[in-house]
Order: sequence, then C-alpha cells, then structure tokens
Amino acid sequence: MALAAFRQVDRWAKALEECRGDLQGQPGHSSGLVGSHAQVQGDAKKVEGFLAKDASRQTAEAKEAEAQVEAGGIDGLTYASLRGLPSKAYDELATVFNESEACQTVPIHWQQHQVCMLPKKPTIERPISLTSITYRLWCFVRRGPVQKWIRETQAWDKATPGNTCLQIAVHRLLKGEVSRTAGKHMIAILIDLETFYDCVDLQLLAKRLCEADFPPVIGALALQTYAGERHIVSEDVLSEGIWPQKGIPAGCPMATTMARVFLAPILQDVSSTAGLAGLDTWVDDIGADYEAQTPQLVARQAIAGYRFGKGRQRQGQLKKLRADRVCDPWATVVVQQVQEWFTVLSRWGPDQAPLDRAWQQTVAGFQEGRTNWHHVKGPLAATVGHMTGLKWNFPSLQEWRRPEPPTSYDLTVGSGRAKVLQDITDDISAERSRRTAESFACPEISNGIDWFVGR
Repeated sequence: MALAAFRQVDRWAKALEECRGDLQGQPGHSSGLVGSHAQVQGDAKKVEGFLAKDASRQTAEAKEAEAQVEAGGIDGLTYASLRGLPSKAYDELATVFNESEACQTVPIHWQQHQVCMLPKKPTIERPISLTSITYRLWCFVRRGPVQKWIRETQAWDKATPGNTCLQIAVHRLLKGEVSRTAGKHMIAILIDLETFYDCVDLQLLAKRLCEADFPPVIGALALQTYAGERHIVSEDVLSEGIWPQKGIPAGCPMATTMARVFLAPILQDVSSTAGLAGLDTWVDDIGADYEAQTPQLVARQAIAGYRFGKGRQRQGQLKKLRADRVCDPWATVVVQQVQEWFTVLSRWGPDQAPLDRAWQQTVAGFQEGRTNWHHVKGPLAATVGHMTGLKWNFPSLQEWRRPEPPTSYDLTVGSGRAKVLQDITDDISAERSRRTAESFACPEISNGIDWFVGR
C-alpha cells in the first residue's frame, strides 16, 4: 500500500512539475509550487488534464500489448471483438458449440490456421499456429472433462499445476543422492523429442485417442481442426493452403494434452522394463531412472530400456530420437569459454605484452597451486583454469600444448584454434571415461563405454 501511494504521489509531483513550466515549455521549479488560492486551483486543473492524458496513453499501450498477446486467427476474430458482444450473442455462440458437438462437425473457420514461423535455431524454425478464437473458447469450455481424464490416467506426467521443471530436476538429484548412500548405482536417461509436435501422425493419434478412452466428442472435433488447411505467413505474405497429414498445431490449447495421449502407450510399455526406478515426463521431455546394485547391471538395464523406447518411437513414426544429438555440458562450457577467449584475444590489439605477462602469471599460479577458481575474475583466468584442469601447457600466449598425444598449436592461425576446440572435446570425453572408471572401480570402461549390444 505504501509503495502504491508513493507511486501515486510521484505521478502527481511529475504532473505538477510539467504543468508549472512556462508557455515555451520550460520546466518548472520546486520553489514555485506554493502560490495563491487561484494559482493552486489552476494548477489542479492542469494536473487533472495531464493525468487524464497519461492514463489514456497507458490504456492505449495496455490495449496494444493485449492485442499482441491475444492475436486472433485467420478469420479475423479477436478476444476484444467478442468482449463487446451483447449477452444474446453468447447464447447463440453456445448454441453453435452444442450443435457442433451433436453432429460432430466443426465450423468451417476452425479448419483454417495461420502459421507463423518463429526462429528456434539457425537451421530450424518453430511453427506457431493461430487457431480460431471461437475454437480456443470451446477448448476452455471443455477443459473440465479433459482435466479429469488427465488426473485419472497420467500418473507419470509432471506438467501439471503446481509443478515446475526445476522441481523435477531437483527431485531426480535427490533420488541420486539416496541411491548412492544406499550403495546402489543409478543412471538417468533424459530424452528430448526434437520437433515432436510436427512429427505426430494424425491417423495414429486418432487411434490412440480411442485406446486411451479420451472424451470422444472432444477428440473428434480437435482432430477435425488439426486436419484443416494451414497457411504459412512469412514476411507478411500468406502462402497457399497446405493440407497436413501429421503435426499437432503448436498454439492449440489442447496440444500438450494430445502429446500426452500420443506418448501414453510408449511410456506404459517403458514403465514395465527391468530396473526402472522412476519415470516422468514434461510434455515431450522424458526422464527414466534405472537403479541396480552393480554398475554393469544398471548399464545393461538402461540400454535395454532406451532401445525398447526407441523401438516404440519408431513404430509411432517418430524418427528424430538420436543419442548423438546430446551434448556433454562440461565440454560445452569449456569449448564456449575457449571460443570466447579467442574472440577477446583477437580484439586486444597489437601490443600483447601486458596480456602475455598476465597470462603467464595466471598459468604459474594455477600450476603451482597458489591460484584456484576462487580467484577467477575474468575470461583469462577462466580459460587457464579450464585448460590446466585438462593438464595442458602454455609456453606462451599464442602457443598451447596438449599432453597426450603431445601436440603443439599455433593460435595465430585459424586452423590451430579450430584444432584446439576439437581436441578439447576429445580430452574431456577421455577424462570423463577415466573418472567414471575410477568411481566405479571398473578399469574396463576407462576408454569409454561400449554401447553396442549384441543381437
């Protein structure tokens, strides 16, 4: 309350300050705020006018932001236009909804989608569908039966009210700690289904809606809407209509529910695999935890579960599941740090003597144990810290040496820097395998785990 009152007083003070200015627009002075009764009355009227203009400007900005958030579909309807309708119009709209459900046929404008392509990666765009406003209203009206179905059938789904991705990740870390204290070994398989929405076959989705006992009328109307004509908008140009055979429209209020339905039989089968200690999903992100008494057993169980799930995904016509798409976060952090250091080094300028002295002092501090990560304050020390951790040597600022196999790199040329980044990734992979073998007292995996499973 005090903050709100302060802001209100601040707005009045600002208004008075501007209104006190002379006719040429010169700002007023605080020393002239007190005057005669007539002057105060005149100031009050000016302030009211100023605040009215300020309120109208804020209202216009709010409406513009609201229009951007609540963008309508290709039929031109918007939430704002529906809010201005008389109550009788809402009764007629409810009648249309009831008749559509009775005859199980959607209105024609529900089958027209405007698709906006938003950048996701340098090589991938994310299609966002703007469905009809009336279709979205119908989805919200029927969310009760859908939520009831979710509560009764999706035990492993964590994308529910009250949960967050962070809570799921922290819970998994806690399970790992408990597993270690119990003398067990745990492996977590995390799967991100790339472009999942775009790869869902609509015919297969219809079959799984029936198998899952999803509310039939809601599923039928949603599928008819998904099968409608889609128009891609790029640079304010509308494409010709595209009739899809697959793809859940991202932007549909029930898209996440349809994703759950599609994944349900796959996850149901995976939940019965040997050694599974936990299974959870967040829409199209899947996490499976395997636990056993020995590292060899838990590794076999995790591989078997992964291969089983991958086979079920292939049966579902999803071909984007690839283990080689996963990046080691340790390697990512180190490579990005070294790349940033190369950029800083190239922009330093011709006089590199001060930089070289700072580099050599930092290297000596890390190698002699006088410096650690508590002393890291910038990109130079961070780069040295990462690379000395990998046992690399640095005769000079522009010359780096790799211990095994012995290799020297000239950083003044681009090919030398590119080779450094590649060999860093290899060294981190080897160091990770060495640490894993040491942790599990299993020297057989010191050169890496052989993921090949004999058939």
